[in-house]
Amino acid sequence: MKLNDKKIKYIIREKNKRRSSTEITKEMKISTIYVNYIYKKYKENGEYIINNKRKSK
Repeated sequence: MKLNDKKIKYIIREKNKRRSSTEITKEMKISTIYVNYIYKKYKENGEYIINNKRKSK
């Protein structure tokens, strides 16, 4: 599942409410590692930025 800004903000909001990563992963159908990665990057930088830039040919 590809995550957009709305879904990432939802993950961060739920983690701030002290909801467990496993509950979020079951709901969003993504891995626990990815949820923890998103939240870790948010805590380090104060925000999580999606990098959708692709290499040009």
